[in-house]
Order: sequence, then C-alpha cells, then structure tokens
Amino acid sequence: MQQLLLQKEETRVVSTLSGFYNEFRNLINYAQGATDPNLFVTVNIDKFKTTGFSLENKLDCNNINAGLGVSYIGRYNSFSDDPAYKQENTPAFTWSPELNGNLIWSIRKLSASIGLFYKFTGARPGYQVFFNTVTGKDELQQTKLNSFHWADLTLTKSFLKYLTATAGVKNIFDVTNLNSTAGGSIHTGSGPVPMGYGRSYFLGLSFQWNKK
Repeated sequence: MQQLLLQKEETRVVSTLSGFYNEFRNLINYAQGATDPNLFVTVNIDKFKTTGFSLENKLDCNNINAGLGVSYIGRYNSFSDDPAYKQENTPAFTWSPELNGNLIWSIRKLSASIGLFYKFTGARPGYQVFFNTVTGKDELQQTKLNSFHWADLTLTKSFLKYLTATAGVKNIFDVTNLNSTAGGSIHTGSGPVPMGYGRSYFLGLSFQWNKK
C-alpha cells in the first residue's frame, strides 16, 4: 500500500507499507563445523521461509533524495517441524527488526554527489542442538546473534561529460565478526560468526562515450 503524503513544487514524500512471505528450497547458508565450532561451512538448507512487513518512506526535495525504512522480519525455525523437538514448543518463526536509511545529496554546480547508506540489523534469535552431558541427550537451546550497524559512503564527480570518478568507504563501522550467544548467557557462547571483511576503501574512474 503506497500513500503520497506531500507533493509541493519540488518536494515529494511517499510512504509505502507492505507485507511479504517467501519460501525457498535448497537455500545455501553457513553452518558450524562438526569438529570445530569456530569454523563455518556452506550447507544446503532443505527449506527456508521469511515473512514480515516493512514501512518505507522516501523524500525528494530539490537536490536531496532520502529514504528511511523499518522492517520486522520472521525467519523460519526448522526445528519447529522436527518430530524430535516437537515437545520443545519452539515457534515456527523467530523475529528481529531492521532499520535502513539512505541520503543522496546532488551538488549540481560541481557535477558531483555524495551518497550515504546506513542499516541497523537487530539481534537475531535462533535455535541449535547441543549435547547435555548431565542428561546424556541432545537438547534444543535458544541462541542469539548480536545486533550490528553497517554504513557505506560514496562520492561521485563527473568530468568533461565523459569521465566519472567514484571514491568511498565501505563498512564504515568495521564490522567483521558478530558474537553469538546460547542458553541466555554469554558464557555459553557458540563463538564468533563472520559477517564482513572489515572497513575498505575504493577509487574508480569510468569513461562513457555515446555517439548520436
């Protein structure tokens, strides 16, 4: 559902509310190694689903383009369909929030622009199986992947109609590994989860020539 909130001269504000439901087959994801919990391998997940809703807001005003959105996302918990863990009463979906924003400032006199992208990903709950040395059985416990902030900055400048220079910073907050906890205590953590390669910088020059 989309709603035009404001339109006046060169200013326009649009808000969009939407819901979604996705189902995947053989989704590739990361899983902890069988012998070392600090190692991760790629695996095919037989079934995965996501559902939730999002609210997106966009602003166009002269040389400013901005966006702000919030989502609440539910991710499928495969243990909820596993007969071995039915008695655990685990939910079919685990939920977490996300917030994203972007800002592009066009400097027309300089044929340049500055773009900033930001995203906050809330703590992500989940479940995993662990061996209980007291009972001698495999048991299900809840896990939590910590929240994190991510941001990118891009600068663009055009020259002589044909050349465009681009420079910027990716992963400004230098996100690398996220702490994953289990059993409701940091002392039962399941080890760090890789999320990024750290802060990086880039510089590029492109040439585009169109013959009419």
